[in-house]
Amino acid sequence: MAVVRAAVWTVVVPRPEQVWLTRVLLLVVRRPFEWSARRAKTGNRREAIRARYGPTTLMLMSIAWVLGVWVGFVPIYCALGADPIGEDFVLSGSSVTTLGFSRPNEGPALAAAVVEAVIGLGLVALLIRRAF
Repeated sequence: MAVVRAAVWTVVVPRPEQVWLTRVLLLVVRRPFEWSARRAKTGNRREAIRARYGPTTLMLMSIAWVLGVWVGFVPIYCALGADPIGEDFVLSGSSVTTLGFSRPNEGPALAAAVVEAVIGLGLVALLIRRAF
């Protein structure tokens, strides 16, 4: 739920909101960029390095959201008794990306897979919205 909240608040909410997941990602990604910028020999090179920070962070943010949903649903599938833990990762990856190559046969686990697929599609919609 924290991942979905971070995605929605980062992309949709018009005023700045402090979202811990987004904040942590921004700080972690910023360190190597600032480290590289401080070591740049010219001002133009320094600004070129800093200019790549925003696009890189946006790409990594989307990856973090998908990974967060993917990993977050694995314990749900384990609790519902879908498959062994390795198969739960496959099931979660199949559901969040809506590839559909793996699916549970049981009712509650199947419902969780549908919910995860809807969340995955919602993240894609947020990413498309963010791009335009």
